[in-house]
Amino acid sequence: MSYHEKFNQYETALPGLRIEDVEATSSYLSTITPTELDDLARRKMRTLESLDEESRQFRMFIDEGENPEQALFVFGEFANGMKPSVLARAEVIRRLAAPDATLIVQPNSTHDQANTNFSKYERSQLRRGDLAPMLWRTAVALDAIGGNVSDLSLVGPSQGGAVALAYAVSERPDASVTILETPTVVERSTFGVAKDFMGAGGGLIESLDANYGKPEEAELAAHMHETTSFVNLFLKYPRDMLHPDNLASIGMLGNGDAASQMEQILDARGSVAHAWATGDRVSPVDANRAVRDRLESRTRYVGREFDGLHDVTNIYWVLGALAREAASLKKI
Repeated sequence: MSYHEKFNQYETALPGLRIEDVEATSSYLSTITPTELDDLARRKMRTLESLDEESRQFRMFIDEGENPEQALFVFGEFANGMKPSVLARAEVIRRLAAPDATLIVQPNSTHDQANTNFSKYERSQLRRGDLAPMLWRTAVALDAIGGNVSDLSLVGPSQGGAVALAYAVSERPDASVTILETPTVVERSTFGVAKDFMGAGGGLIESLDANYGKPEEAELAAHMHETTSFVNLFLKYPRDMLHPDNLASIGMLGNGDAASQMEQILDARGSVAHAWATGDRVSPVDANRAVRDRLESRTRYVGREFDGLHDVTNIYWVLGALAREAASLKKI
């Protein structure tokens, strides 16, 4: 499906979306290469230290922008480390929502990247549903850019939505928060979360290709096709999923706290753009609709429903337009 067809599909559900958003995304992704993105990641990844007693080192991508008071923080999806597609998506979000902001990207650990690098105690916290290890790392990353951010946008696709909401409630309820396909709209056991994630495949290539006018001509698109091949998805990705940091993180995804967290953010004059797909079990449609029904009368809240699967998180211009909408709601 071409990006024009995808745009027509999403335009009604996301009124703030513009064809220029889709065209700008395609233009950027068609010219940037995987090698350039890997080089950027090597230059901009920082090793930081957590605030716990063990002073654990961890890694974040930080690219300082022109406006020192504005930051865009993109949280990682489950078992996704730092790779070209993760960085490309974050840059598209920045270009569409906050071009002058400092960009911070939180990658998760993989079999060959110790990004979050949780201690045994921190893993036990996460398994109990305590997000403190993630929140500490978020705070340290923001402190690393000076701690003077008055305009903060938090963007959380899938697992990242759980962290974005928790951090906003804990530290920055005045932020603009964008969540897409967060699992925490419904309470579930750890086993239930894991089972639903395992059944979330399908539609990935179609979603990725929706970012391009001509994916067959883009080097980055070819790279993404290769990394989402059968060998990578069914041989490499399971190794990433089984990293102890990621197994522990499943425990923080079944708390069902999303609705009350959104309410607390709205009470503090923050804003929330909340979106989900209709055909997914990770973030069940009925639970999302119940949240929307509870909050839709609030001034700085919007709920957006899309046809599709969990892989809607890989249509970059959707996240960019949502983040821009969340930022505009903050001004009301």
